[in-house]
Amino acid sequence: MSSVTNVILCWQGDGDGMIDRVNEWMNQDEIVSQGEGLITLDPCSSYIGGTKCFEGKIAIGAFNYLDKRLLIRHVARIDWKYPDTVQMMMKAQNEDVFTVYTGIANFK
Repeated sequence: MSSVTNVILCWQGDGDGMIDRVNEWMNQDEIVSQGEGLITLDPCSSYIGGTKCFEGKIAIGAFNYLDKRLLIRHVARIDWKYPDTVQMMMKAQNEDVFTVYTGIANFK
C-alpha cells in the first residue's frame, strides 16, 4: 500500500540551484531515492500552456510516505534570496485539496 504526497514548490528570483538544495536533503536523508527529488519545470516549455513564458520557478514531485513536516522545516531553513515569494503546496493521497504555505516565515 502506498501513501503519496504531491508537492508543488514555487519561488521568484533565485536560480534553479535552489531546488538542488531541497533535493540534496531529500536524497541525503533517504527521504526519496537518489535522483528522484523535485524537478523544475521549464518556464518556456510547450507543456506550460499559454503564449508566454511562465514568470517564476516551479518544481513538482510526488513522493511515497513523505514526512510533510520535515520537508516544510527543511525548505524554511534554506537561505532564499526572496523568502516571501516562496510558496509550497502539498496534498496527501487522502486529501481533496492542496494545503498552501506562503512565505518562509509562515511555514509551520
